[in-house]
Amino acid sequence: MALGHTGACGYRAVDDLEPKRREFRNCSHDTRLPHDCRGRGYSALSALLVVAVLITPTIILTIDGRFEQLHGQLYLATVALGLTPAQRLAWVYLPAARTGLIAAMILGFGRAVGDTVIALMIAGNATHVPSSITGAVRTLTSHIALVLAADTQSGAYYSLFAAGLLLFLFVLLANIALRYIGSKERST
Repeated sequence: MALGHTGACGYRAVDDLEPKRREFRNCSHDTRLPHDCRGRGYSALSALLVVAVLITPTIILTIDGRFEQLHGQLYLATVALGLTPAQRLAWVYLPAARTGLIAAMILGFGRAVGDTVIALMIAGNATHVPSSITGAVRTLTSHIALVLAADTQSGAYYSLFAAGLLLFLFVLLANIALRYIGSKERST
């Protein structure tokens, strides 16, 4: 199901977002235009926007679940104290939901880092460092997918291990940070 949703978002971005971005930048296929207007127009900015839209349901559902849990536990107490809805949110629910909010951010981060289809479809798949956010890029996950599918004998194949290790370290550091924040909150 996630692949279908990701693929649909990718196709929609290729069909709608990229032409709009190029139209906004007044891009044509003239080579004298700025660097971010050359080529097919796929960019890190477009991939970033689509991935942000893609991870939003994951984050919202996680936060909503935590607030639903807290609402059942704290609603009567906050009403008895005479708190307005804004006061309940600011002084009771948000501090109590801190770990749930952090967990939602970590889950969203994990989903964004692990996404391969969007990066393959719209990020541009360029092996050079972009000059701006509107330049084409190749993400670690798309690098792994492309090299693994095409080559198993060259030096590029061995770069997969470094890319996989970097991805593992990103996720490991995010999990360590979440556990540290959770243990710090439990101790207070």
